[in-house]
Amino acid sequence: MRTLPNHSRITFVFLAAVLLAFAPLAQAQIGPPVEIGGGAGGIYIDASGTVRYRQADANKELDAIRERAQKAVKGAKDELCFISLPHLFAQVRQAVADGKPLDDHLRYLGGMTSVQYVIVDAANKDLLIAGPFEPVDARNPTEPVGQRTSRPVLQLDDLVVALRSAQQNQAQPIGCSIDQPADLPAKWAQIMHDNTTHASHMAALSKGLSPQEVRFFGTADNTRLAFVCIAADFKLKRISLGLDAAPAGVGSAVDSSRYAAFRLWFECCYDPLLVSADSDIYEHRGQRLQ
Repeated sequence: MRTLPNHSRITFVFLAAVLLAFAPLAQAQIGPPVEIGGGAGGIYIDASGTVRYRQADANKELDAIRERAQKAVKGAKDELCFISLPHLFAQVRQAVADGKPLDDHLRYLGGMTSVQYVIVDAANKDLLIAGPFEPVDARNPTEPVGQRTSRPVLQLDDLVVALRSAQQNQAQPIGCSIDQPADLPAKWAQIMHDNTTHASHMAALSKGLSPQEVRFFGTADNTRLAFVCIAADFKLKRISLGLDAAPAGVGSAVDSSRYAAFRLWFECCYDPLLVSADSDIYEHRGQRLQ
């Protein structure tokens, strides 16, 4: 499975968190990842492989989260941000009906930087998500981040698109691929034949090769989710080609063992999903990405 680094993994975690809230408690392994036809040379997000095991909350650690959620709904302050999805969507619908733009609190989901808990309140027909939050720095509108940690914040656009994509394509991964044109081998061979030095090879390649095509799967191509996928894929390709430096701490990021071409791989690294005894509260745990 190939997943996304840094800012792009947010949608992946978010989608899995919301969907898993409706699944029954089980200790068994969730179904294996599915493959997409034709393969993908880019971003591949498979929700079925997000969290493979669940663990019952024998120590009732999640009971305290339930109480905090109930207090937060009534207006109490908390270190976590609790968001009621039905209330959120109602506010958004009202803003649209009134012809008003969404404020940043709605658009950036209160500044939440990750989904840590999903809470099902069956008695009140409510579904809440909770996680750490911070004030938002939106000077770069395409990549707003938290002011304290510079972690990317979750976005309403991604939530809506992820839910729609999962509902319409439950067995379909989400992602993109930058595909080589069909005539690439012939053009490549001709350029290599006509140019005798490395410098002339590179100059000719940059001018003579056809544009590569972008293919999206599992989501529409006119969404922010699609934009994040292709931006991440483009960044990874630049790193693998040595045009951009790899982020500090990544280590040896280039892996040539799986394909003929160099690749960067980021994979899921979750602890078992902690689930309350009544299956109403779920906690995402672990590093999440490696």
